[in-house]
Amino acid sequence: MERWLRATVAVGALLPSLVFAQSAAPSAELKISVVVTAEGDALFNAWDRGKPGFKVVPVRDAARGQFLSAVILFSGCQADAVGNCNAEMSITAYDPTGKEYGAMPEAELWKAKPAPQVGATQLSRDYMGIVIEPTDPSGTYRVSVVARDLNSKQEAKSETTFSVK
Repeated sequence: MERWLRATVAVGALLPSLVFAQSAAPSAELKISVVVTAEGDALFNAWDRGKPGFKVVPVRDAARGQFLSAVILFSGCQADAVGNCNAEMSITAYDPTGKEYGAMPEAELWKAKPAPQVGATQLSRDYMGIVIEPTDPSGTYRVSVVARDLNSKQEAKSETTFSVK
């Protein structure tokens, strides 16, 4: 059974203050943060509507069968000559025994889209969906992300955990 769903975040109406073209000059250091949340739909809806003041609530203890979203927030993606960011990421999840539970080796962080303003935070284009099945082991699951800015050749890493009883 396919436990991982590759899904794409609808980003039609992004927060206008967070995303716009900039010059091809070097930007800040690429930084990422991965968060596993049980409130992915609310996050995506708030982000798409440009609603200010929303929170990304991480899940610490996940219920079996619950749909979780591993989302990535990033900043510092360097713009190319036309002002676009070109970044990808690898997302890998591990079960409590350390075995690879799921992987997305070439997911889109943000490609051919206006680079976020220096210092602004952007939600990645792709995310990983996670559902822990009844027969999966109990314990601490780990989600690791490595992002690569193809313009600046920078790399950034982030990791998070959540528990399943």
